[in-house]
Amino acid sequence: MTTDQSEPSSAVAVPDVLPCPDQLRQDLQMQFGEPAVEMSGADLGARLGLAVPDGFACIYTGSSGYVGETAYLAFYPNGDQATVDAITAAFAAAGYVQGETARWVQNGNWAIANAYPAGDPLHYGDYFNDAAMVIFEGSFAD
Repeated sequence: MTTDQSEPSSAVAVPDVLPCPDQLRQDLQMQFGEPAVEMSGADLGARLGLAVPDGFACIYTGSSGYVGETAYLAFYPNGDQATVDAITAAFAAAGYVQGETARWVQNGNWAIANAYPAGDPLHYGDYFNDAAMVIFEGSFAD
């Protein structure tokens, strides 16, 4: 939490991370073809063998469409290139290698993180008041 210090008499707590709206979970159900399931950063990190960087609003999992794999999407509203750099540094530190499609891969797991500008309607920003957005996505072996 940060505090608005513009006027000491009207200090207001402002969340650092926007909450995930329920509509996002419902819409991901259509994408996954099954209910989207929320996952903690610690649980995703355990599946991937690394520490998931802080700052995400939520992580949802669902069908990847491939047997033995689960897809995930982590949403970092107000994220930027520094957020992407933190995510990719976590993968590099965990021994993942970057493939030709910019995906980080290891032991049947893969991931990619991309930053999108505020107002980009194609990458979930509209669920977060058109905030800039980092999407960290991939799949892990079941």
